[in-house]
Parts: sequence; C-alpha cells; structure tokens
Amino acid sequence: MVTIRLSRGGAKKKPFYHIVVADSRYP
Repeated sequence: MVTIRLSRGGAKKKPFYHIVVADSRYP
C-alpha cells in the first residue's frame, strides 16, 4: 500500500506544500 501525504514547509508567511509518497513497506 502506498500512502500519499502533504508535507508543509517554508516560512510562516510563505508556506509551501509538497506531496510525499510513502510506501508502507518502508517506515
């Protein structure tokens, strides 16, 4: 099973999001 997550990064006033695809077989 593959899990898709949104990770938030960047500064408080300029946040950005990137998609993290994590395979459940690997922690």
